[in-house]
Amino acid sequence: MDTSNKNLLRRRLGILLMLTLCTGLCTGADAIPSEITLAEGESRELGDGYSITVTKIDLRADRATFELIKNGESVDYTTVYSGEWFKLGFDAENFYFKATLDAIFSGATMTLVKLTSCEGGYTSGTGGEDTTDTTPPTVTEKSPTGENVPVTTRIAITFSEPMNKELTEMAFYIYDSMQNEVSGEFSWDGDTMIFTPSSNLDYDTRYFAYLGIDAMDLAGNSVDWDGWNFKTRPPNNPPYTPKTPSGPDQGYVGASYSYSIFTDDPDDDQIRYTFDWGDGTASETELVESGRSASQSHVWDDEGEYSVRVMAADSESGESGWSPPLVVAISERAHPTAIISANPTVITEGETISFSAEGSEPGDPDSRIVSYDWDFGDGYTGSGVNLEHRYLDSWYYTVTLTVTDSNDLSDRDTVEITVNPAEGIPPTAHIRIYPNPADEGESVTLRGWGRDEDGEVVGCRWTLPDGSIRSYSGSSSDFTLEPDDVQAGVYRFAVRDDDGMWSEEVGEELDVVTKFPTEPVVPVVLAAIAVLAAGTILRRILRKRGSILATSDPTDAEVFVDVKYKGRSPKTINNVLIGPHTVLFSKPGYFGCKKDTVVVPDQTTPVHCDLTKIHKAKLKLSADPAEIVADGKSESTIGIEIVTKDDNEIPLPVPEELTVVLETDLGTIESPVRIPRCHTSTISALRSSGSSGTATVKAEMEYRKIVKLEGSTTVEFLDAESE
Repeated sequence: MDTSNKNLLRRRLGILLMLTLCTGLCTGADAIPSEITLAEGESRELGDGYSITVTKIDLRADRATFELIKNGESVDYTTVYSGEWFKLGFDAENFYFKATLDAIFSGATMTLVKLTSCEGGYTSGTGGEDTTDTTPPTVTEKSPTGENVPVTTRIAITFSEPMNKELTEMAFYIYDSMQNEVSGEFSWDGDTMIFTPSSNLDYDTRYFAYLGIDAMDLAGNSVDWDGWNFKTRPPNNPPYTPKTPSGPDQGYVGASYSYSIFTDDPDDDQIRYTFDWGDGTASETELVESGRSASQSHVWDDEGEYSVRVMAADSESGESGWSPPLVVAISERAHPTAIISANPTVITEGETISFSAEGSEPGDPDSRIVSYDWDFGDGYTGSGVNLEHRYLDSWYYTVTLTVTDSNDLSDRDTVEITVNPAEGIPPTAHIRIYPNPADEGESVTLRGWGRDEDGEVVGCRWTLPDGSIRSYSGSSSDFTLEPDDVQAGVYRFAVRDDDGMWSEEVGEELDVVTKFPTEPVVPVVLAAIAVLAAGTILRRILRKRGSILATSDPTDAEVFVDVKYKGRSPKTINNVLIGPHTVLFSKPGYFGCKKDTVVVPDQTTPVHCDLTKIHKAKLKLSADPAEIVADGKSESTIGIEIVTKDDNEIPLPVPEELTVVLETDLGTIESPVRIPRCHTSTISALRSSGSSGTATVKAEMEYRKIVKLEGSTTVEFLDAESE
């Protein structure tokens, strides 16, 4: 109950007071009525010569006075507040009551009290043991006491038994040294009464707390008077402003750094430190003793300069100013550098290469390389600084080294390895072209064959004047070029034996002759005269010539000028007519390279080409989504990608536009589609059919006219009900 509201319930017309008779045994009295309604001055028999009288009802104080009568004489009386426990008794005979204000009658002409009893509201010493509670309650604990009490304190009093809360609260008072009463609110925690002041107490002030004898237990027994005092602490002084925090003034993104601080509090209070990290975040320490150092760690996520400052707050909420800032420069960590050393880089099948990563370097001075991971390009991997690896099959391999440092940053380096077939006798190739020369508009037959002294010929290839390549299995190849496919120039042929060794290419130049009519008509004669007239001028121009310097990386590539073989790079071709020309580079294991150039008089025109190695490749197909409705309209996107033929599946850009042909056994597929030059992938669209099932999509592509690549994927066509 608020101490400012101890007197309530004014201007009432009537009161309904519930008296509940509680614990006890009726051993000699008549039955007590369960409900009694009395006006002020009225009485009611309780039996065994006892009666109860309401002698007074005080509306202003919300209380009533009751008198117990025995054989016409008053033997006991008491005044209680609504809702309180009380007893009336004589000798060993006692009646126990609980008064509860239940309602207010409005419009009544008199004040009434309603008594409600329960069974056993009477005890008697006749024929039994007296169970009356006559033991007074005691205070078992009280706080606060002594000196330096916080101004936010609460006063707590613990009793030995349950108390009449209303009377006990009314019996408590607290004053300051100037006799000013402190107001506040009461609450209870079991048998402990807690008084919370309405506002903080004054600093450096002595307070006096009193508990009067009006504090009673539930049986009406009074507590002994008690009083004590305590003194609040002096006014709080905040901590001194900390100095600049200690810690590193530079670091890296993503790394954790620790900073420490300390200061003193004039009152020797405990201190909590707040760190402002300069990036919009802050953190706090736990409370530590005055003068003791405290630390916090932080991770910055971005590059930049950050001002770190600290503020101290004591346990009494006193705060210092912010410390001078420590400027911390945060930067990105440098990545390590992977460097491969391989010796040798060109070997024969079955030989071993020594690899070393000793030249690799960590990214930062405070880091170190913790792992060296190798991919030898043939499906095998390894780890370590220095390794050896044996290659069993002839091919062109890309070796990859990945180094990772202690900051979990990594870098890669690669080296190209050439593995040639084992020593043996290479096969020989032979070629025949007929007719040669051929008339314009005439078909031409190409025939090539090979022989191998220590095995058999299993494959062959043609290189046509335009640089295109046709490959065949078997020891020979014969085919006829239709007139529209005939090209003047050098046709080259090579064969491969069962040991994987290729023969030297053999070539034959095809001449195509343009035929003129034997009996020219007059218009033709006139045209010929005009040509002869211009011929003199043209011959003068054509006498001027220049040179071409053909170079490539790697070297030793075959060089063709206007489809005529001129030797191997680097190669200087002299006596070249001025004007436009086409230079073609060809080298086994690399994509062909074609360059257009213009030769000027009496000068050497440089032509260079960086050749791209041919990797083992495969077609990788995917479907998104993998399930569509079989309604004849739904579509799935089919992805087609050229990747390396290993577990890494590294995408391979194509050196020229390639055509992919697709087919499906269910639904319809967009075909053909093209992969643009320098790209690695393309897409197609698969449309569902009207029936459900599994559609298998297959793709086929001729890769540089050397090898045929294939791939497939599946798409489920679902019926509408299942979808």
